[in-house]
Amino acid sequence: AVPRRPAPLYAFGSLDAQGRGRYQGWPWHLIPLPPDYGGQWLHVRVFSDYVDIGLWGELLLGSGVDQLRRLYSRDLVRLVVAVVSLGISAIFLVLHFLRGRQRSFLFLSLITLALVVRVLAETHIKQLVLYAPLAFEYVEAGSYFLLPVFITLFLQEVLGERFRTLTRATWAALLALFAGCLAGIAVGLWRICDLYLFLDVLSVLSMVFLGFLVVVAALRGNAEARLVCFNFLVFAL
Repeated sequence: AVPRRPAPLYAFGSLDAQGRGRYQGWPWHLIPLPPDYGGQWLHVRVFSDYVDIGLWGELLLGSGVDQLRRLYSRDLVRLVVAVVSLGISAIFLVLHFLRGRQRSFLFLSLITLALVVRVLAETHIKQLVLYAPLAFEYVEAGSYFLLPVFITLFLQEVLGERFRTLTRATWAALLALFAGCLAGIAVGLWRICDLYLFLDVLSVLSMVFLGFLVVVAALRGNAEARLVCFNFLVFAL
């Protein structure tokens, strides 16, 4: 007689008859084991068509309380950074209204807010608040994609009319690429996980280009550009 296959202890996503599945995000998995599983085999079946697949991260055995304690301790620094950055973003927003709606403060607020969203999206404990791994991937990628846009808009205010054509074309091109990526995902041309390398390259290229503009403006005597030149280059690195 053929032995019956036992019911799975845990499953994330689903596999079709050919053993293939669809990308649904990268959550962490806390898998409980029955008390009578000591000394038995544990089989794990995984499918991925991602370009770089492997057992990333750690595989830990222990009580659920110990694992959750590890998650909280690892995310503590990120949460502190997110709270402080959120306060800074609020300060910039208040200055925007107090300084006659000066747009440079508004864009600084959006830059900091994008960083807050990205840091929170990278935490592990967010999964305990809302279990939506694929949605969080979109949120993180969106904040990653829009950060160079907000930086360009801020530099557009700092660099002035002489560089306005270049900065305007830069943030318009970045927004067009963002819309194109979303459209490609919507029609099934690619997945959000396929865009991460593209996002990395785009971020590096945009920071190099904007850094070049800041240096040129500073050398040409733009006092505001001189003030932000060093800080921007450090941030870009």
